[in-house]
Amino acid sequence: MIRRIELLPPELVRPRRRRLPLVPVVAWVAFALVFLGAWALVQARTGAVRGEVGRVKARNQALQAQVAALQAFGQMQARVAEQERLLAEAMGSEVLWSVILRNVSLVIPADVWLTSLSGQLQAEGGGQQPGAARRVGSVQFSGYAFDHLGVAGWLIRLGEVKEFTNAYFSLSQKTELSGRTVVRFSSSVDLSQEAYSRRYQRPQGGR
Repeated sequence: MIRRIELLPPELVRPRRRRLPLVPVVAWVAFALVFLGAWALVQARTGAVRGEVGRVKARNQALQAQVAALQAFGQMQARVAEQERLLAEAMGSEVLWSVILRNVSLVIPADVWLTSLSGQLQAEGGGQQPGAARRVGSVQFSGYAFDHLGVAGWLIRLGEVKEFTNAYFSLSQKTELSGRTVVRFSSSVDLSQEAYSRRYQRPQGGR
């Protein structure tokens, strides 16, 4: 057995350094790199999720604003509908007498002339027979015709006015007028529901 003899003094001899094994070092470096990569990926995904959450919140806020606006519009629309209902109820029995007069002027015969015209509306449900056609009022006429045939023609023409029903005369007699024999008459008609203007009523199915 050969023994190594050290010729240098002990204080000059440097102690030998221990070398670390290479494999464990490489493994730790690889683990650190993998950990850093995974951490970076998690941070990136977290940022993307946060961004998406922010966008979703912004969309929700916009939708909530739209819902609030629609609710306000719905409330306003309901108030308008209620006002229209009250107006239609209050004006449901409105009769435009100007339209009645115009329609009379369109049917009056040439051999008849009127001296008076009066009309009145009937109270709701007053004096109505069950099952009878609804009468909403009446109109009375007084005037002259050249003969009784003229009075009959006048009653026939009154039946052509859509607002009138049940035309009849209560007086038809000969009399002298300015030296000429004429027929003085009094006649009446009932006003049907066609006389209502319905200006404030919504059409069926209308919006």
